[in-house]
Amino acid sequence: MLTPEMFKHWVNVLCIAAQHNGELPAISVTSFTLRLSEAKVAAILTKLNALELLDKTEKSFKPHNWDRRQYKTDHADNTNAERQKNLRRRKRDELNELRALRDAVRNTPLRNGVTSVMAKRPDTETDITTTFSEDTGRSKLSISTEAVSTLRRV
Repeated sequence: MLTPEMFKHWVNVLCIAAQHNGELPAISVTSFTLRLSEAKVAAILTKLNALELLDKTEKSFKPHNWDRRQYKTDHADNTNAERQKNLRRRKRDELNELRALRDAVRNTPLRNGVTSVMAKRPDTETDITTTFSEDTGRSKLSISTEAVSTLRRV
């Protein structure tokens, strides 16, 4: 079991290893990155090696099973760009189909003969006038009979 301090060092060592393709750099670089003395870093790496969290390599240390546990990145996969392009095209096509279906449904009359809310209503603003009466102090609304019949049809 790792102490909280040793766990912190372990996570930092993993971060340094990730920056250097899975292998820790020289002790001087690692100690500078961790802002610790070389002796302290050597003790930390020895302890992590004893716990079998680090494997000794020819030059330095490497996290145990690093290569097996790391996801193969897109840099090694030459077909990823083409797959992503196809995936985005399929999603875009599906979205366009759904939008076309939605628009088709919105523009058809409902089963009971009532038009949808999105249907364009006739422009009746010119047929409605408002006048103000100075005698009563109230507005008077007058609507032409053509506008009334148009509103009744809608």
